[in-house]
Amino acid sequence: MPNAASVMRDVIMADAAAGQRGQVVLRFVRWQAWQRLARRPMTVTAFGNAKLRLHPHRTSSALAYYHGMPDPWEMAFVRDVLRPGDTFLDVGANVGVYSVLAGSIVAPDGLVVCLEPAADTAEILRENLQLNNIPARLIAAAAGAEPGTAAMTSGHDATNRITSAEASGQELAEIDVVTLDEVCESLQPVVAKVDVEGFELEAMRGSRRLLADRRPAAWLIEVNELSDRTDLVDLLDEATEPFIYEPHERALVPLSWSDAVGRRDIKNVLAVADRAFIASRLTPESSR
Repeated sequence: MPNAASVMRDVIMADAAAGQRGQVVLRFVRWQAWQRLARRPMTVTAFGNAKLRLHPHRTSSALAYYHGMPDPWEMAFVRDVLRPGDTFLDVGANVGVYSVLAGSIVAPDGLVVCLEPAADTAEILRENLQLNNIPARLIAAAAGAEPGTAAMTSGHDATNRITSAEASGQELAEIDVVTLDEVCESLQPVVAKVDVEGFELEAMRGSRRLLADRRPAAWLIEVNELSDRTDLVDLLDEATEPFIYEPHERALVPLSWSDAVGRRDIKNVLAVADRAFIASRLTPESSR
């Protein structure tokens, strides 16, 4: 198992593994053995009664199997805010870990809208949605500032990104690009997750009408070393307030935009457009 020891160290040392490292190690060993010996997908239970189809060498679904919720506060926020009948927007859905979590809550009368431009990944996403009978709209495109096309890497699982041939030094796939304003023209999403490997600014530039309308009420947006943080913050600051979420207290914790820009330990920002609405969803009386 090349690099298995180093991968396992990273997995069991993750914050999400605290207090359950024995179970995490057992799941890790089971899946590593299965994908090398069986070389076919394995279906596991996730998020209560939902199911995930694990495919070999797919990182996000494997982490969900190991940890339950690999993004602890982010996924807890989705779980605590959504209600049956809501709409959830998943931009950069990958194989559907967030979509399955959200879909298990909003079904059967709600909707999960997924954007995933990588064709091989979108097939696994569709499989996971169908496995859970999630009411979903799967859009095989990336979100951008304007409709059109773009070039994206392929074969890199969750780290595929929009780039240029000169920058990447590899063969690229042409993908469609749509705006979130167009996708959500007649929808009222409650929460959106945006994880697009450095293309977050362009995705949000195509969401100006949504931001102005305070749709959705909250955005979970990844910010990493590829993200243009300063311009992204300038755009979000017009319509949202930054927070992180404390699941044990069911509380929004204020975060300055300067921290969102400057702190490299912050990987995701909760940009809240309708604080009163989100707060109302987090009160004990409103919990399911």
